[in-house]
Amino acid sequence: MEENAKPQPYPAPGPVELKKIRENIYLATGGLGSNNGFYIGEDCVVAIDAKMDEASSAQALKLLRGITPLPVKHMILTHGDIDHITGLTAYPGGMTITAHEKAAIDIEKSGNAALSKYHPNVTFTDFMELKVSGKIIHLMNYGPGHTTGDSIVYFRDEKAAFVGDLVFIGREQIVHHARGGSVAGLIKNLRALVELDAEIFFPGHYESVTKFDIIKHKREIEEKQAAVAGYIKEGRTLEEIKSAMGVKDAPIRPGMRFFPGIVECAYLELTAGQKGLRGI
Repeated sequence: MEENAKPQPYPAPGPVELKKIRENIYLATGGLGSNNGFYIGEDCVVAIDAKMDEASSAQALKLLRGITPLPVKHMILTHGDIDHITGLTAYPGGMTITAHEKAAIDIEKSGNAALSKYHPNVTFTDFMELKVSGKIIHLMNYGPGHTTGDSIVYFRDEKAAFVGDLVFIGREQIVHHARGGSVAGLIKNLRALVELDAEIFFPGHYESVTKFDIIKHKREIEEKQAAVAGYIKEGRTLEEIKSAMGVKDAPIRPGMRFFPGIVECAYLELTAGQKGLRGI
C-alpha cells in the first residue's frame, strides 16, 4: 500500500450463515465480529463466543432456532476481546458463562455497562473439563498468547477445537502486547495445538484450518521471532528492523485501533526489562 494511501472504511459485514461442521456442532460465520460455535446437547445448547454486535448475534440465534428449540444455557468465551463478547447482549441473561480467569478480568475492565450481566461466572486457570448436557468439553490454556487469557475449546470425540484468535490466516497475526500477550507464548500455544489430537480447528476469523495450516503458521512466526532476535544482537533499532524485514504499518481504518504486528511485538518482548534474548 502506498505511504499516502488513505485508510479504507471497515467493510460491511456479510450475512450470518450457520454451517454444520460435526454431529451436533455448528459454526456461525459472517456478521460483525468473530465466528461462533454451537454445540446442541441433550437438553440445551452450549455457545462458543458471541459476535461483535447484538444484531449479528441475533441473526445467529435465529438460524439456530431453525435447527433446535433447545435454549442456550451455557456460553464459553475464548477470550475477552470486544469482537467476541459485545454481541452477548442478544443472549438470555442467567446463562452460565465460562472463561479463563484473566479473560474474565479483561471483560470486567472493558467497562461496558451493557455487558454487566454477562460477566463470566465460572472461570479456570490451566485446564477444565466442562460437563454439560451430556457432553464433556475440554478447556485449555497454555499461558499468554494472543491475550493473557486464551481458551482452546476442545471436543475430543469429534477431534475438533475452537481456538479463538490464536490463529490468523491471510492477515497479520495480532498479539496484544500492551495487555500481556506474548509472541513466545503464542508459539507455545500453537505447539500445543499441533500436539492436540484434533483434525480441524476453528479460528475466530477464518472458517476452518488444518493441523498443516497451524504448523505453517507457527513456523512463520518462529522465523520472524528468530530474525528479530538476530537483528537485536546486531544492535538495530525497531525502525531499522521493520525496514529490513519489509514491514510497513498499514493505515488505520476509521474507528479502529492500531495493533503492532508480530515483528514489533517480538522486538518489544525481547528487549523489555533488559532481558536480552532469554525469551528465545
